[in-house]
Amino acid sequence: MKTNAWVRRLSIFLVIAMFVALAPAMTVSVSADPAPTIGGKSVWKFGDTIEFGDGTFYYIYNTGGDVNDAHGNGTLQYQKWSVIYKQHIAYFSVSPTDYMLYFQPEDYEAETPKTPAGLKLIGGNGTEGNPYSFALWYEYTVKITPGENMTKTSGEESQTVNEGVAMTDVVYTASSGCFPETYTVGEVNGVTVTRVDANTVKVSGTPTWDAAITLAPPSAHTPSATDAIENENAPTCEGAGSYDAVSYCDVCGAELGRDTIPVDPLGHNWNAPSYSWETDNGSVTGTRICKRDASHIDTETVSTTSEITKAATVTEMGEHTYTATFTKTGFTTQTKTVADIPTLSTITFNANGGTVTPANAQTDMDGKLASLPTPTRSGYNFNGWFTAESGDTTITTETVFDADTEIFAQWTKRRTAAATYTVTPAIVENGAVTTSPKNASKGSIVTITVTPDDGYKLDRLTVADQNGKSVAVTEKNGVYTFTMPASNISVTPVFVKADNENSFTDIAKGDYFYDAVLWAAKGNITSGTTATTFSPNVPCTRGQTVTFLWRAAGSPEPNTANNPFTDVKEGDYFYKAVLWAYKNGITKGASDTEFSPNNTVTRGQTVTFLYRWKGGTANGANPFTDVKAGDYFHDAVLWANENDITNGTTANTFSPDAPCLRGQIVTFLYRCYQ
Repeated sequence: MKTNAWVRRLSIFLVIAMFVALAPAMTVSVSADPAPTIGGKSVWKFGDTIEFGDGTFYYIYNTGGDVNDAHGNGTLQYQKWSVIYKQHIAYFSVSPTDYMLYFQPEDYEAETPKTPAGLKLIGGNGTEGNPYSFALWYEYTVKITPGENMTKTSGEESQTVNEGVAMTDVVYTASSGCFPETYTVGEVNGVTVTRVDANTVKVSGTPTWDAAITLAPPSAHTPSATDAIENENAPTCEGAGSYDAVSYCDVCGAELGRDTIPVDPLGHNWNAPSYSWETDNGSVTGTRICKRDASHIDTETVSTTSEITKAATVTEMGEHTYTATFTKTGFTTQTKTVADIPTLSTITFNANGGTVTPANAQTDMDGKLASLPTPTRSGYNFNGWFTAESGDTTITTETVFDADTEIFAQWTKRRTAAATYTVTPAIVENGAVTTSPKNASKGSIVTITVTPDDGYKLDRLTVADQNGKSVAVTEKNGVYTFTMPASNISVTPVFVKADNENSFTDIAKGDYFYDAVLWAAKGNITSGTTATTFSPNVPCTRGQTVTFLWRAAGSPEPNTANNPFTDVKEGDYFYKAVLWAYKNGITKGASDTEFSPNNTVTRGQTVTFLYRWKGGTANGANPFTDVKAGDYFHDAVLWANENDITNGTTANTFSPDAPCLRGQIVTFLYRCYQ
């Protein structure tokens, strides 16, 4: 086959030479202006027509070793025409009216020759000295086989591409998995596989021959080592929360899995509860607020139980303990101990044939009545109140009752009708005054009630008859009385601004303890029983008394750890005071092991404490029949009497065993400092 080809070439060459020698001259019409194309084209497939401008030329190539020809019309100057194709022979076969052109494919002698697709103009313009130069051109086939889990998004997997022309890009995406950074196929005959990103590969290039490419499939996703946290819904005290735990591919970022994880409610984080007692101590409300959310408030209100832990007497305060037991977790049992006032006696007024209002009254804490009502009985004069219907003991506002008692009005039959006179209260600024009765006969007792406005107090009270003459007025515990004369009466109070130094409504100038109470309150020796009351007639306990004394001494540290008393504990308000008094020989206790801090202190004990504290001495005579030589308080009482600290309850009695009242104790202390 190869030998025949060379013989064919040689014979064709000889034929060309012969035709050239014999052919007459011919004229070729070409464009005066050289052009890179022939007839507007530079590439022709076999069977296409090449237009030279002065005729038509057909071309053909060798197939199967046989020479085929094609004919066209036109003329050609053979001497000035030649065709060049690489190293192979190109030749003409001409006659006066036609010519033939033969090409040998450049791979004609290859074992598996590739059939050219046509002819292409590679140079020249068809003029003398610059003939047209042609070459064969080919078509290349590109075949792409994708791997599993790959989806084509553009281009064709099988393409036929002209020589020198770029193929149409073919793009694939991963339908499962992704393409690692090391993904590669390499170049095959000018065709390249490129990893665009983790999800995309591209096949592109200009083929230099046929190319068959098999693409590797994408790799499985590489899960991230740690899940990402997304869509967080924070839990609250009472509400559950959640978040998404998301797994992403470390290579391509694709979401591989998503789990919604529930989060339990946080629960409340309560502050320590506070407790509020009702005014009557009948119930307690516990309240606590959540630290996480102040709008979360938990409350519980419970009723209290009560117990008398110490019974009150006429002269001694008692104790009442209230207990509140809560059911909710977090609230604790609360207790509150309050002082009970001494037992008050109810005094029933028996009018003994007359009428009286009120029918009964209660004593004050000192066991006395603040006032006595005046009964009426037609045709009789009221003689007073007595312990019996006739005779017996007279009752006054100084009488001390220690039990419920009925007292009786006693009368004297009136022989003639007594004349009555009018009592007229004046209308004044800053307060008011009333009288009872408004009309009275001579000798009757008239009661005056004075009521200052807030911030004011009574400065003076004038009672005068119809001639302007003053009438004597008696005052007892804020109650004013006078004996009605045979005249009309006018009652005129004068009110002034209250003393700013005195916040207590139950003490007033003129009280023996007035200056002492103000001194004690100002010096923080003791405060009132309330913000507005001092309770000067309430007995003191032993613990209170040594505490007053200790504070008056400047509240010194006891500087001792020796506490012999089992009923005095660290934390008690009187703890340091008792240890200081014991260390300094002021008191030795009720016994060797008990101090009895809650027992009522007596007058004898109180002056003894003061005597020992001041280091007093007694030299004077003893005027008191109830103070004997040998009594532990003997010298202390005489010292107190000599130094005008106290002069006894009467001229010849001291009453050492009587309770010492709050007003008396601060007065004793005050006089010690004067």
